Amino acid sequence: MLQKNMAVFFRLREAQEFIANSTEKDNLKIFSYQVSISGGRKFKVMCYETFWQIYENLEPKFYYEVVLPDEKCKLLFDLEFEANVNPGKDGHSMVAWLIHLVNKKLHSDFGLFNSEKDVLVLEAFHKSKFSVHLVFFQTVFQNIQEVGIFTQHLASLLSEDDKQYLSVQHDGKQQLFIDLSVYRKNQQFRLFHSRKQ
Repeated sequence: MLQKNMAVFFRLREAQEFIANSTEKDNLKIFSYQVSISGGRKFKVMCYETFWQIYENLEPKFYYEVVLPDEKCKLLFDLEFEANVNPGKDGHSMVAWLIHLVNKKLHSDFGLFNSEKDVLVLEAFHKSKFSVHLVFFQTVFQNIQEVGIFTQHLASLLSEDDKQYLSVQHDGKQQLFIDLSVYRKNQQFRLFHSRKQ
């Protein structure tokens, strides 16, 4: 324990219990950080303001935000493909087209008028792998499972041309470059300015 309403834990469950028993639970958030190259992590509990004061001056950064099942969640996408297996694919154009399609669906389903300026594009790729996270910061769902339902629905409605354009080769199969497996409870998303260790 560091101080009141700020703590570090080895297990996510312990961090969740700390929040559940806190009088400040509505202001607390769980962040994880890598402590080894093999991917081992610890969990910090604190409010956003305290976290940012520590985080903004930290170098290097290996932090993730834990999205708990009962928390509101911004619309987000994890997009990736192996560049060497998909030499003809232009990841940036694919991202721009996906943003267009998502904004179109948000307008038709919810009457929202988002633009490209309402999307945070976090790039974390290198020569062999194209990797981008999109965060539609004006669009908030009740929880991460609802984000997953929206994303699955969007994927199921894509035209054949859009499916073809947004699909890549992966393990010998064609699939969308949208990772549809990330909408699980307690998912951890890499933070802005952070990278994998």
